[in-house]
Amino acid sequence: MGLGRRPQQQLHRYGDEISVEVEAMDGGEDLISVLPDGVLGEIVTRLPIADAVRVQVLSTRWRHIWRSSPLNLDLPCTNYHYYNRVVSSILAAHAGPGRRRLKLECPYDDGEFYNSWLQSPALDGLQELEIEYQYHGENWNNRTALRELALFQFARTLRRLRIGYHTFPSAASMAALRLRLPNLELISFCSVDISEGTLHGVLAGCPALRTLVLDGCTGFATVRINSPTITSFAISPADYDSDDHYYGNPREKQTSWVRTRQVIIEDAPLLEKLLVLPCRRCSDTAEPFRLVRVVSAPRLRVLGALSAAIHKLEIGGTVFEPTTRRVNRVRPDSVIVEKRLLMQVVMLATSLQTVKILAVENVDSSVDVLANFLKCFPCLEKLYISASRGFRSAAGYDKQNPIECLEHHLKMVALDGYEGKRTHVKFAKFFVQNARLLELMKFRIFRNYHCEPGTTKEWIANQQRQLHVRSMAS
Repeated sequence: MGLGRRPQQQLHRYGDEISVEVEAMDGGEDLISVLPDGVLGEIVTRLPIADAVRVQVLSTRWRHIWRSSPLNLDLPCTNYHYYNRVVSSILAAHAGPGRRRLKLECPYDDGEFYNSWLQSPALDGLQELEIEYQYHGENWNNRTALRELALFQFARTLRRLRIGYHTFPSAASMAALRLRLPNLELISFCSVDISEGTLHGVLAGCPALRTLVLDGCTGFATVRINSPTITSFAISPADYDSDDHYYGNPREKQTSWVRTRQVIIEDAPLLEKLLVLPCRRCSDTAEPFRLVRVVSAPRLRVLGALSAAIHKLEIGGTVFEPTTRRVNRVRPDSVIVEKRLLMQVVMLATSLQTVKILAVENVDSSVDVLANFLKCFPCLEKLYISASRGFRSAAGYDKQNPIECLEHHLKMVALDGYEGKRTHVKFAKFFVQNARLLELMKFRIFRNYHCEPGTTKEWIANQQRQLHVRSMAS
C-alpha cells in the first residue's frame, strides 16, 4: 500500500473519535504501515466492513490487524440457531479487546449463549452495548428480563447503552450491586419496563451522561431530570393503548403497566434539546403526559414537539394548555363544524429567548393560533410544523404589534402535510410575506397525497407562483 513519501495529513477530532485524511502522492515508502499496531487497529475498526476487509487483502502488513483490532459486532438475526452459532464463533476467534461495539438482536431462551457471550475475553473494555429482543410473530412483550451481567460486566468502560424490549432488574437488586457507570454518555431505552426507583438510580450513577432517550417505556409514572451534564433528552409515551398491542397475560397487563404521566426537568444547566414526542399509535384523544414542567434549563435551544397530547406544559413561568375550539371545515357542498384540541398560551410570565428551534405537531394550525406561539419565542430561527388535518389561515399579521422572531430572527420554516390547497397556500404565504429574514421553506407531502404522474415539476412551479417565490428553494 504505497501511499507516498510525504503524505499531507489533516487531523480532525469528533468527541472520542479521530479521523485522518491522507493526500496520497505517487511512489515512495508506505509510511502508514509503519504505525504501531494499536493505531492501525483504530483505523481498521473505523472503516466500513467492506473497506476493512479490502485493506487486509491488499497488504500483508495489515492482515493480522483484522483479528486484533477492536471488535465491532453488529449482526442482524435471521435465524435463531444460526445466529447463536455465528456470534459464538466470532467471539471465540477474536482475541480481544472488544472496546468498540456489540449488538445482540435475538431472543434467547435459557441464557446459556447470552451469558457466555458477555463473559467472552473478546468483549473486555466494551464501549458500546446494544441488546434488543428481536420481534417474532405476535407473542411478544417487554417482559424479557435483562440480565444484570449485561450492565455490571462493562460498567467501567461503557460509553453508550441501548436496550430494547426488556424488563430491568429490580431497584433493590440494582442498589445492592451499586451500579455506577462513570463513562456512560448515552442511554437509549426502547419499550423497556423499568421502575421509577431503578430509573432514577441508574441516572444518578451516570456522572458523564449527555444523552437520554426513553422511547415508549413503562414502569414509572414520573421521570425527574437532575443532571449537571445532560445536553439532550427525548421521551415518548408507551403505545399500549389497547389489547391489540399486548399478547401476554391480561391480568398482568392490568396490574403491571405503569405509564409515564409527568416529565419534570428540575435542574439541567447544560440541557439544550428537549423532545417530548407524541405516541405514534395512540388515538387522537389519548393523554400520554399530564404534565411537562421545565424548572431550570437555562441553555434550552431545541423544543418539540408541542402538541395537544400534552395536558399541561410549563416552562419557567410560561404555561401552555390545550383547549377545545370549534372549527368550520369547508367542503365543496357543505360546512362542517368540528371540535379540535388547541394548544394555547394561558400564561406568559417570561419569553423563552433561548429557544432557537421549535417543533409543533398536530395542533390547530391556523395563523392566529401560531402567532400566539411565536410571541413566546422571540429569538426563534427554525420552525417545524406538522399538521395531519391541514393548515388554515384565519387572521392577518398586525404590524402594529410586531412579532419579534418574524421581524428579526426566523430563517427557516418547514411544513409537514402541505398539499397545495388554497388554505395551505395562504398559511405558507403568511411566512413568505412577514418573516423578514426568511431564507428557506420546506414542504413535505404526505404519502397518500395524489399527484398525477409526470406533473410534479408543473405542480411545484404552480406552488411557487402562488407563493410569489422565484429563487427560494422548496
